[in-house]
Amino acid sequence: MENPTNCKATIDPAKHVNYAYGMVLGVDDFTQEFAYLSGRDQWMMRDVLGYGTVNGLKVTIDPGNVVHVTSGTAVNQQGQMIHINRDQCADLNIWLKDEKNKKELEKRLGSPPASDVTLYVVLRYRECLTDERPVPGEPCRDEKDLMAPSRVTDDFRLELSFDAPRQCEEQAVRAFIKGLGSYVVISDASGCITTLDELGTFAKWVQSFNHDDLPLQFCPPDFGTGSPPTSLLIHPDVACAYLRAAFRVWVTELRRKVRPNFLADWCGCSGKPGIEGKTDPEERVLLAELQVTVDSGKISGESRVYEENRPYLLTLRMIQEQMLCGHQHPGSDVTGDKGPDGNPGPDGNKGPDGNPGPDGNKGPDGNPGPDGNKGPDGNPGPDGNKGPDGNPGPDGSKGPDGNPGPDGNKGPDGNPGPDGNKGPDGNPGPDGNKGPDGNPGPDGNKGPDGNPGPDGNKGPDGNPGPDGNKGPDGNPGPDGNKGPDGSQGPVGNKGPAGDPFIVAAGCFDHFGKESNLFPYFSYNKLQVTQLSDPRLYHLTFAEYKPLRQFVVKGNALTSVDSKIPAVFEVVLPVDAALRKVLKANAIKDGTGIVIKVALVNGEPNQQGFMVEISAFGEFSG
Repeated sequence: MENPTNCKATIDPAKHVNYAYGMVLGVDDFTQEFAYLSGRDQWMMRDVLGYGTVNGLKVTIDPGNVVHVTSGTAVNQQGQMIHINRDQCADLNIWLKDEKNKKELEKRLGSPPASDVTLYVVLRYRECLTDERPVPGEPCRDEKDLMAPSRVTDDFRLELSFDAPRQCEEQAVRAFIKGLGSYVVISDASGCITTLDELGTFAKWVQSFNHDDLPLQFCPPDFGTGSPPTSLLIHPDVACAYLRAAFRVWVTELRRKVRPNFLADWCGCSGKPGIEGKTDPEERVLLAELQVTVDSGKISGESRVYEENRPYLLTLRMIQEQMLCGHQHPGSDVTGDKGPDGNPGPDGNKGPDGNPGPDGNKGPDGNPGPDGNKGPDGNPGPDGNKGPDGNPGPDGSKGPDGNPGPDGNKGPDGNPGPDGNKGPDGNPGPDGNKGPDGNPGPDGNKGPDGNPGPDGNKGPDGNPGPDGNKGPDGNPGPDGNKGPDGSQGPVGNKGPAGDPFIVAAGCFDHFGKESNLFPYFSYNKLQVTQLSDPRLYHLTFAEYKPLRQFVVKGNALTSVDSKIPAVFEVVLPVDAALRKVLKANAIKDGTGIVIKVALVNGEPNQQGFMVEISAFGEFSG
């Protein structure tokens, strides 16, 4: 078993908690877990993406010498995201009146005082503790220990400074790319490098770039101090390999010299810290430099803003679009920067494309003699003269006269038009649809057969037996007043043992209303309410219970001349949309049955409907 490490017990961004059953966790453990997750985010940001302004944060100075900074986001060199949620401003004269700033200004101006001063607008990350909550503790504790902050809020600090932030890596990136652009030329001119034999020498040559732009007080003194190299000509066929070598030198050797070692205290599994000392990282992000003139402790004249040294980050989407399309000029497939590269003769092969007069600006590319080859392109001109020769074509038009013959064959296709008149004969088809409507009639006859079922249940109430005789007369509607007798429903639970019986029925108009006019009626207090959706109707009756088992039969009413058939449907009581409709109509859920009566095209039925409801017992679950 390996010995535990002796690394100092501090918050380490390279450690996270190893959870195990029975382990007791405290504040330190949760703090360490957060440090790991947050630390990896910052690590990825600073090492993979970079740092600088991401969006917004524009700096301006108005005539009153007030500095304005718009809202926006930036990333500092430690990889921390910093956000300003609203525009900020600062009065330079008020800032200079501060005693500390006044002494620093006098120190820098000296005697006699100079008048030009450079100030820097910088942004840094900070956090603050918020949302105090009561916390348990020991008896007799101080009152201030009764509460503790429960949250840590990301915040920012916007400052004016006499000193610029250290941004050696930003300077080094600019110098390195400038060196590649200045000393490496992709060309197939005489004397260019055409093989990979010199890759090793080239890598050492890249390290010797003389980066004059780097302030040595900010960067290692051994970075970029070699003699300026002479320009190299590299053939396009091997350019990729040499450029990869240049960037490999930057990644493996040069970059590590110009950025702080954020993980120097990391112990790793060996328990020993890194061998390189940790450098104090720069926390500030440069937004702008201000050139101001100070006279008697106040700003005078016009102040200027310079943002040339501000680091910033482009999104990957922006870089992608630039790589794909950003190099093209309007109306041309050649970038302006590649104009000098036009010396290679092979580019002259594009001379034929230069036929358009406006492209004559590419004269330098036209040096190749092959431009004379455009003569053959002129040969098609005579082909165009043959166009008039095509006039004799009308003589051949007689051939097409024969073609109309097939067109005549289509005439017979037109004859079926009269057959279409027989379409009205097809109207009886809808009459056939009414046949199914007739089928419910027999179902209605069975209703009386079902009546004996209820009569059996009401056996104990033998007196109501005469009411059963009224079933055939259809007059039982008035007998519905005996609904109170129906309260003996519990006795009706024995129904499952008997035959199903009809508990409600009726015929209603399209508004859900019944009247004394034929054919509308209501049996056993069946009441219908039309909902806000005119196709939906809510049915209630004396025998209704939410857990009772019902079968609903019904048909839409229609007429002989109706051309569009209708449908009668029962809506599931568990339909979520139905519950919303009931709520909108102020109807309590579980108080009745909902049906939908509509034409097949979805329009509401205008004739009405008839319905029959049979009971079969109750659900046990």
